[in-house]
Amino acid sequence: MKKRFFIIAIILSTAFIFSCSSPIPFLGTWQDSDGNKFVFESEGTFEGSVYNASGNTLEEVSGAYYVSDNTIVFMQQDKTTHNEIWEIDGGIFYLSWTDTEGQKVEDMLQLFRTKKN
Repeated sequence: MKKRFFIIAIILSTAFIFSCSSPIPFLGTWQDSDGNKFVFESEGTFEGSVYNASGNTLEEVSGAYYVSDNTIVFMQQDKTTHNEIWEIDGGIFYLSWTDTEGQKVEDMLQLFRTKKN
């Protein structure tokens, strides 16, 4: 009897935990009119093209990401890791960005969804 109760408690706890997790709202393809573009996949990978801090070089980036509250932790293929702030407001995905040389892009990127996954 105790074993049966324990198994039911584990199943219910697991169901509760998974029901509380929210989907990542920025999955899909996002871009702006300047040529910055990101694709976020549900399995935790991303790829993108984003202008560096000086705005003169379009950098190709890819790797893995995970979300912690309003921070996305990017782990790029070149082994660099950086934390970026994000927010979605009125259909616009605001994202801070640090280029491959470690320089912060001055203004947050303002990306529009072009494809939903």
